Amino acid sequence: MQISNFQSKQKILKSVEIVPKRNENIDDLLAAREIFSDIADMVTAPENQMGRPGIDPLMALYIMTHGTNVIAMPHVTPRDKNTLYISSQILTSEKLGINHFFVIGGDPISGNFGREVREMDTNETIRHIRKFSREQERHKEAIIGAALNPYRNSEEVIVRSKIESGATLFISQMCYNSEPFKKKWIRQRKFKLFLGFMPILKKSNIESLSKMGVLLPEGLKSIIANSENLRDTSLKLIDNLVSDMKGYIDGVHIMPIGNNEIAKEIMEVL
Repeated sequence: MQISNFQSKQKILKSVEIVPKRNENIDDLLAAREIFSDIADMVTAPENQMGRPGIDPLMALYIMTHGTNVIAMPHVTPRDKNTLYISSQILTSEKLGINHFFVIGGDPISGNFGREVREMDTNETIRHIRKFSREQERHKEAIIGAALNPYRNSEEVIVRSKIESGATLFISQMCYNSEPFKKKWIRQRKFKLFLGFMPILKKSNIESLSKMGVLLPEGLKSIIANSENLRDTSLKLIDNLVSDMKGYIDGVHIMPIGNNEIAKEIMEVL
């Protein structure tokens, strides 16, 4: 199954980011499988998030999605791997039935965990995956996703470059305001676009999001500051955003930071 086969005019596509726990068992992955197997369209997992050692996203997503209709889309970053290793990763993925890949530059490496590789940049990585996958003559061509920053003035040019490299799906940076998306080039897009959304479950999240460069409308900051139930506030917020952004997005990508139950609740209201 490929995400491009879904008709977004009929439904809002639902995607979630899973961050596997760094422990000695797979209970968290099996629990996530139980939660999302009947409601999610796609699942992603980061690769060495925040530049720190993490669980292999390919392995984690295979465990979580094998035997289900949920699409697995592991992150791929050239920060940690050279061209040979990325090629092997694509071969392994396709052997396991995974042909969706989210290419991202990656956060700077933290502490003393090594030096960055970056033999290729993001666009070169996208081009390599597309070319290498085609050379294997598989029945299904690789679907490559990339990031979209709705706040950046030059984003149309950057997105066009990624599309020319081979990206056909985009996940936006976390956004809580529909206005950055209401642009002619987004309305007339010929790619799948997911709105990135992190549920706001603590009032301190406002400061954290601001440090990450996420723009929060002043009115929303006031609503969050005065909310007595942030869980319900987040559910109402995403429901209103999706309604207001009809025609500008195809789906929602939820980043619950380990709180998978709230991600499921969001999917249920969409």
